[in-house]
Amino acid sequence: MWQQVWKIQGSPKLCHFIWRACKGSLAVRERLHVRHVVPDAVCVVCGEANETILHALFECEDPRDIWAHSDFRDLLLAAPSTTFAERFERMAGKVSNMELQTFCTLVWAAWFCRNERIHNGVPLAPSQVAVNFLKLVHDHQEYATSVFEPITGLDAGVGTGGWTCPQGDWVKANTDAHVGVVDVGLGTVVRDNEG
Repeated sequence: MWQQVWKIQGSPKLCHFIWRACKGSLAVRERLHVRHVVPDAVCVVCGEANETILHALFECEDPRDIWAHSDFRDLLLAAPSTTFAERFERMAGKVSNMELQTFCTLVWAAWFCRNERIHNGVPLAPSQVAVNFLKLVHDHQEYATSVFEPITGLDAGVGTGGWTCPQGDWVKANTDAHVGVVDVGLGTVVRDNEG
């Protein structure tokens, strides 16, 4: 399961959240009640059931709205209902990597809506939050691809032509830089009209 979670093409924060959900370590009322932090495990949003991880991410009011508008609606009906880890593994086995990323992003959006409502008293439009989270993860993926993957099609030393000397008493400075994973290199050559 660890490899499936970290294969998600999302931000490290998304992967860490999904990992915590799979391990059952999200601070839902059921867990807090077992640890004697809260007096009962009943969901404070809907008051209809104990707040388990599955309830907070799929069954409560806000997540129901998110999943009703998603392409995962039918898959979730047939998914295991015992733990988030089982549900995640089931989804990972049924959908593509890109669809799994979307699924995980929607789960993360449901958790965000829950936290905003409980901790800040702000009810949000869950479907709009989901759209914003999908855009956020997509933008992060595009940025990470442009920064961390090499650009293909560029050859070192290929330029617009050779060096030309400056005119008269001028000097010309040519500079270059290299930024590696663990090092940085800078170089400068200053030449006059004689080279």
